[in-house]
Parts: sequence; structure tokens; C-alpha cells
Amino acid sequence: VLGVAGAVLLANARDLPTITAGVLVLAAGLAGVGPVLDARAIETLGADRIRYGQVRAIGSVAFVIVAWGVGLLIDRRDTGALFLVYLPALLVTAVVSATLVRRPTTRAVGIARGALSLIRAPGMRLFMFGTFLVWTALVAVNAFYSIRVTALGGEAHTVGLAWAVGAAVEVPVMWFYPRIAARFGTGRPLVVGAVLFAVRAAIAAVATDPLLLVAISPIEGIAFGLCYVGGVTFVAERAPAGLAATAQGVFAAVAGLAAIVGSAAGGVVAGALDIAGLFAVSAAVGAIAA
Repeated sequence: VLGVAGAVLLANARDLPTITAGVLVLAAGLAGVGPVLDARAIETLGADRIRYGQVRAIGSVAFVIVAWGVGLLIDRRDTGALFLVYLPALLVTAVVSATLVRRPTTRAVGIARGALSLIRAPGMRLFMFGTFLVWTALVAVNAFYSIRVTALGGEAHTVGLAWAVGAAVEVPVMWFYPRIAARFGTGRPLVVGAVLFAVRAAIAAVATDPLLLVAISPIEGIAFGLCYVGGVTFVAERAPAGLAATAQGVFAAVAGLAAIVGSAAGGVVAGALDIAGLFAVSAAVGAIAA
């Protein structure tokens, strides 16, 4: 509901202070939704949690349809038209979320204590640092990807197509993730995903045609499927008993911190080197993360 309020502010914003307020309220409202839904999905699956990717794949299917559809809608109207889709979607999410009743078996643990328990688990500190680098590089690229597509001559529907194609590729990766993890474990796919993010950024750095940026979108889709589903599963496997939500919250917090750093640093680097230079730097950071 708080997210809806932020979206209403943005829909009616005509100056920078109102836009800033809308972004802050929207972010505050949505920050905890993803981690809690991920934790509930893992909790519901129980011993079958490796199938989380199949649950998450449904979201990617919706993303494919909406990303392309909103692009076409914006081309026919204006950028404000996206709120005709976004606001109703948030309201439906609020209604659905209200049905997720807290289970009485869930034990309450202090946030700091639960987070420390997770971080102390074997390998988690290195994993979280690698995650931070991966998402920092990814956010820096994604923050300017749509801008780059339009700067090279692409229209709004081309931007939507770039994101829709990537998300379409995520679906089979997420759906078949249980098989991938059964064969290679949860660690190796994470490394492969980080490498693919770096490859996509490197190609985007030298691209001069918006259609090439669309053509490499499947690389991002594969990488996202491996890193996101792999990350949630990796954390779930190592979370202390009863700390599923806290564990996913820590994972999301690391990604959130990376979003802050990636967006801010990305703007600085793009201003100094141009967007192509930013993509090249992000490719190097992605390689280090891998």
C-alpha cells in the first residue's frame, strides 16, 4: 500500500522534489516485499526448495508480456501511460500479500542476531561480497541500458523488446534450475552467471546499433536466472533454522546496497567516460566478481 502511495506521487510529479519523494516512498514500500515472498516460497516448498526457480519463472513470464506491452503503450501515448499498468498491478499485489498469513511455527529473532548468524556461516562472507560486486555492475549497466538503446536510435518498443527478450530467456533457465543445480551444484552456476553478466556488458560497450543491444539480451536473461535463483537457493541452503526470511532479507539488503552504489557510481563513471566506458568498467567488475 505504501508503494501505491509512492507510485501515485510519481504519476503526478512535475518537479524534481516530488519525483524524489515519490521514489523514496515507493522504495520504502517495496523494499521488503521481494525478500518476504522469496522466504515464503522457500518455506512452502520445504525440502523441495530447489524448485524455487520454477515458482520465480512465472514472474518472468509476466515480465515479458508487460515489458513489451508497456513499451508499445508508451509509443502510442507518453511515458506517463506506464502508471496505467503499474498502479493496478501494485494494488493487486497488496491484496494478494494480505492473504499471506504469518505461520505460528515461525520463530521471532532479532534482525542483527539473525543477520550475524547467517554471515558467520561458512563461505557466506565471500559469497555476499561477490554478490555485491555482481549486482553493483549489473545495476550500473541496467540503469543506463534503456538510455543507450534510445541514444542509438531505438524507440520505446525497442527498449521494451530488449527487456522482454532477456526475461523470456530467464523462464527456461529458472524452470530447469533444479536440473542445473542437481548436476553442477549451486556454486558453479553463480560463477557462470557472473561471467555472462561481464560478457554482456563488454559487448554492450562496443555496440553501435540498438538491435545489437536487443540481440545480447538473452545473455542477461541466462545470467540473471542463474544468479538470482542461484543466490536465493544458496542462501536458503545455508540459513540457520527458522531464519529463512532474515536470510533472504540480508541477501536483498546486499543487492539493495549494490543498487545504491551501482546507480551512483554508474552516473559518475558515465559522466566521466560516457555510457560505453561505464559498460566496459562494469564488465571488469563483473569479471572480478566471478
